[in-house]
Amino acid sequence: MSMRRLNIVCLFAVLSAFILTATACMGSKDPALDEIKDLTRAHIRVAWCQDRGEQGTDIYAERNELVLMGFDNKDDKGERVILADRGNYARPMITPDGKRVIFSNRKTGDIHIVNWDGTGLTELVDGFALDTFTDPATGIDWLYYASEPRPVQRQDVKAYEAVMRLQIDKPSVKELVWNKTMLSQLFENNFQVSGDGSRASLIAPDACSLAYLPNGDREKYGSGCWPSISPDMSYRYWRFDGGHRSLSMFDAGGKNERRIVINDAPNMDNLEVFHPRWSNHPRFMVMTGPLRIPGGGHGVEIYMGMFDRKFTKIDEWARITFNDKADFYPDLWVKPKQRWLAKIAAQISPPQPPPEARPETEVQPFSTDGLIFLWENKSAANELSDDGSGMTRICRVEPDGHAKYGRFFSMDVSGGSFTAEIDSSSLLRSLRESNALSIEMVFTPADGDTAPTGSLVSFSADDNSSDFALALRGGQLCFGTRGREEFPLGMLPRDRTSHLTLTYSAQGLATYLDGKPLQASADVYGNFDEWGGRHLVFGENLQGLIEGVALYNRAISPEEAAQHYRSFATRLAERTLPEQLVVSATLTEKSAMPTPESISPYRRAVLCNRYKIEKIERGSYDGDELIAAHWVILDSQVLDSSERELGRTYRMKLELFDDRPELEGERLITDMDEFSLPLYYDTGS
Repeated sequence: MSMRRLNIVCLFAVLSAFILTATACMGSKDPALDEIKDLTRAHIRVAWCQDRGEQGTDIYAERNELVLMGFDNKDDKGERVILADRGNYARPMITPDGKRVIFSNRKTGDIHIVNWDGTGLTELVDGFALDTFTDPATGIDWLYYASEPRPVQRQDVKAYEAVMRLQIDKPSVKELVWNKTMLSQLFENNFQVSGDGSRASLIAPDACSLAYLPNGDREKYGSGCWPSISPDMSYRYWRFDGGHRSLSMFDAGGKNERRIVINDAPNMDNLEVFHPRWSNHPRFMVMTGPLRIPGGGHGVEIYMGMFDRKFTKIDEWARITFNDKADFYPDLWVKPKQRWLAKIAAQISPPQPPPEARPETEVQPFSTDGLIFLWENKSAANELSDDGSGMTRICRVEPDGHAKYGRFFSMDVSGGSFTAEIDSSSLLRSLRESNALSIEMVFTPADGDTAPTGSLVSFSADDNSSDFALALRGGQLCFGTRGREEFPLGMLPRDRTSHLTLTYSAQGLATYLDGKPLQASADVYGNFDEWGGRHLVFGENLQGLIEGVALYNRAISPEEAAQHYRSFATRLAERTLPEQLVVSATLTEKSAMPTPESISPYRRAVLCNRYKIEKIERGSYDGDELIAAHWVILDSQVLDSSERELGRTYRMKLELFDDRPELEGERLITDMDEFSLPLYYDTGS
């Protein structure tokens, strides 16, 4: 072969190798880079935990099959493992300088920090990491964390003692941040701090809330989960809605609420998403999805979204991960550039002062002296100040059985009951010291219940023996105490709401119906020495609604009873009932039934189905199809009525879902992709 021909062959081989290499390099380029470049040219990093287990369903990062992952759009390494040893890497978050990652270990109950390259792994403190923050006044970097972790079986019970913060580079310096509400495991979900450190998003036992730090007042932002506050000083706030498909966004002070869909990123298929979290830049957030099976499953990816300038929608999405694993708990860091941040800052609202206190909507007691329990309704504050410590105590009730929250946020005890969260020892001590108990409540019988029978409220021991019980026996109001027969008090109206006040003291028993004396007896008098109850329960074996509950360790005077009734009657007169639509409709499409395990930590769920209207019995409706939501799980139990048959016709009493605000934040299961049809709620009555 001639030298000329050999040179040509060699040149061809070199060119072929170059083309193949270039093609391979082009093919291996991380697809996330172009998507991120279209979104922003800024330097970003993302940290998350990846489930390497067989099912990929460790959505709460509870097991030891995780690795710690990272992504940097400026180093051409794409997705990479930061810590490869399988373990528990819960809620990773990037430090404000972008150089390190902090994560928690649920198994050992401690928090660690590691360099971005995986070196320098160090334990920081016991607890669970919540957020990182740079104090704009001092430049000090802080870690906010939940202290004194304890093992729990449910995510809605106390799991931590307080929120503390420590200096990341000087961990011995610690400060108390918040302990005014009970800190459950759900509290972990996006406790985040505003840009000036004055506010934080949190989940309190009764609602998603905004807290004023340290240990200040609190604003309630309704039911939901994964709340988040903007990292600037606009104090914008979101909560994740019960359908796990959208955010409810608020401006400062809870104003201008709007819904922002976040399951519209590419490849979401109208499925649920999870782990929404604001980044360190107000225009960007991250989330994971889609959830194709309970707990996530393989193929759950990380997405970065950019809000529009008015924070009314996600303008663009960028997909961060491309793999066949399950990626959970992302945290997005955007490198601060002063010129770039100034440009973005000009597009958002200027900082606003703290909002004025909202007017109280709940009925306020005539006098709070001796008030030991207060539950007006689910949407009210239901807070008491403990005289000794000065701390705020939230009074809570939890539904049992088929009980749920009803219209106007009351306790709907039909098919179940509600149990109050109380310190029974403290309650008993208070009653014994004062030798008096007063009970106030409002009761509405269920429609068609001609002779209501059951317990309105009781205080009982573990053996079901009652210290006291205020009950209905065929419409007759009765009161009984330990060791004594029930004392009849009079008949209760069966067709309307009644306001009740009862005083049991050393002076005898006095009862008031709608502010007027109903029954009194000097022979029934207070004696609390033998009481030993532990459970304060509302609505056992009763059909109807209970609200406006207050317990006192003192007597209520006739004047107070009348004043309390007038206060409630004023509010009652302002109520309006939503329009009801009664139809016979055929089931044409139904969502997949959830299981109690698949909705955890929720204990209740409503499911959406699609119907073709056959007949309208009452009300008006323009159209022949609608979507109706039905209760399918209550108290972690699947209802017998939950399963419905395609092609079968059902008679339903419906109200617009948006007209029943007590459903806000409930777990909403839907496979429906027809957004033009209105959503109704099947009242089941």
